[in-house]
Amino acid sequence: MSGLAVAYGNSNQNEVDTMMRKIAHRGPYTSGVYENGPIIMAQNYLQADSATADGSNVPVRSSHNPDLAVCYDGQIGNWPELAHDYGILDGAYREERLLLALYEKHGREMLQYLSDAIFAFVISDGKDLFAARDLLGIKTLFYGRKADTLYLASELKAILPATREVYEFANGHYMDQSGQFTRFAELPQSPPRLWNHDVEKMTADI
Repeated sequence: MSGLAVAYGNSNQNEVDTMMRKIAHRGPYTSGVYENGPIIMAQNYLQADSATADGSNVPVRSSHNPDLAVCYDGQIGNWPELAHDYGILDGAYREERLLLALYEKHGREMLQYLSDAIFAFVISDGKDLFAARDLLGIKTLFYGRKADTLYLASELKAILPATREVYEFANGHYMDQSGQFTRFAELPQSPPRLWNHDVEKMTADI
């Protein structure tokens, strides 16, 4: 488990620090803040192997583009296959590094590669913002607005100090810096087909 708090627009680090204090329990191990233009991104971790105590590597940034950063909470089940395909080495922040590589390669289409994953994340280069939540909404994510500022956080209470206009982030959707949602996946509209096979015959065939 980890926590994230993001402000895009007209905010300041004190405001984001206040948001992070509300979810300090999600990451006492290490934390950090990244500010670039209109965006402030903060992340904390309950446990992060090889993380520096001062949080200098948090939020994780791309080795190819130091402006590109990710805040993330989740688990990627098909990490071994994707890591092999994209040359991601094992070690600290391996899933964050994979997400950045996918985004750099595929942009918003990266989500189709996370076929066995639960996640809530925000990626930004200081200009564009890309936030997404897994299909089932296993990982929590909330957003809010105040004037020209968009806020995102792992828990509702982290946004309340900034604005009372808070909503749950739609599962199976992604959002851009305008706050507009786009669906990237959905559950089947009908229940799965029932099997009409004879149980005794099935067991006899085994």
